[in-house]
Amino acid sequence: MPDLDFKRLLLPARADAGAFFRGDWILNLYRGCNHGCIYCDSRSVCYHMEDFDRVHAKRDCLAALETELRCKRRAGVVSMGAASDAYNAREAALGVTRGALALLKRYGFGIFLATKSAMVARDADLL
Repeated sequence: MPDLDFKRLLLPARADAGAFFRGDWILNLYRGCNHGCIYCDSRSVCYHMEDFDRVHAKRDCLAALETELRCKRRAGVVSMGAASDAYNAREAALGVTRGALALLKRYGFGIFLATKSAMVARDADLL
């Protein structure tokens, strides 16, 4: 499955989204989700994501995330899992969520993480 290119990883949370996701920044390391939740807003056709059930990783995302974190003037809370579960089927093999959590911790950022996966227990030492 091909990785995706992107412009930025850390996106500022809009005022209305920030209240819902409890963060200053939104971070999605993947696009798509394999949980298949019927209530998921991200599955909506209005987002124009074809084949949402296939998970795609973002290319070289850990190096890009470190660059973005280093350039931030102040730390804040990063919300993960808003549009794609950070602990999806590909995470066990790729480990980018664990790598991102380590970077966020190193740079002093707080984390708000929403997931349906028990794999989150693997990273308890970083939360």
